Amino acid sequence: MLARFGCTNLLQLGRHISHRRASTSSSKEALQFIAHGLSAVVEADRILPYTDPDDTRVQPLLKKAKENFELALEVENSNTDAMLLLSRLHMYYHIPGACPASGAALLEAAADAGNSVAQYELACRLRAEGKLIGLGDGDGMDEKAFKYLELAACKKHPGALFLMGATYLGGKHTKRDVKAAAWCFRNAAEQGHTAAATVYGALMARGLQVPIEESEEDMADHHPDMATTDLHDMTDNGDVHCTADMEEAARYYFEIAAESGDGLALEWLNRMPAAKESTENTDQQ
Repeated sequence: MLARFGCTNLLQLGRHISHRRASTSSSKEALQFIAHGLSAVVEADRILPYTDPDDTRVQPLLKKAKENFELALEVENSNTDAMLLLSRLHMYYHIPGACPASGAALLEAAADAGNSVAQYELACRLRAEGKLIGLGDGDGMDEKAFKYLELAACKKHPGALFLMGATYLGGKHTKRDVKAAAWCFRNAAEQGHTAAATVYGALMARGLQVPIEESEEDMADHHPDMATTDLHDMTDNGDVHCTADMEEAARYYFEIAAESGDGLALEWLNRMPAAKESTENTDQQ
């Protein structure tokens, strides 16, 4: 069965790549090849739901994508975006000469080279494989998966931040730290992660606040082995103090999530007092 990674993820990755600066002529050439390859895969993804993977309209597009990603690596062999995209073709698409093992190796190479998207995808892949053999108390999280997830979170990948937040909140594979969890959820929410917005809103509604003015020092500058310490350092602000506007802040995140279709966020909003009533009660106090 064909497991594809969809136009949405591709377009998001395309925007991510487009913001990178091409410092050399080879980098610029590689970006051009990647853009051509992405365009071909997006068109293939548009057709695939309505046809067979071997359809004559699909195969030329996938072949074009594969060739362009390979050319990108030829002109710039350290291009992790090309590694990541080529790995996806090998692992998830029906292409001539597809080799899942090669795809997995490319994914790990991109992750080891510091690509946060690859680190997150590799962590998820390792967890999925771990679940099949019962690793990590049933959730598939082993030391290797946790390492890549943590590295991606340090680079503020929204999906990785959400999973790290859940890990800190549950305390299953690291020391339970609600403030570190809240920091992860808030940063993921600010990047548009719906579930993270709901969870962070819930934490605030229950009385936990992580100040907005908190340091935003880039965690990627730190040594990978210090990733966990960095997360704790960046969320260590002493005692937690509830403020009068925390309810409205929680409402703000719930509304963001509810607008994206999150039913749980809508339930939270329905349970909260009306904004006007809340303001009046605060004034009376």
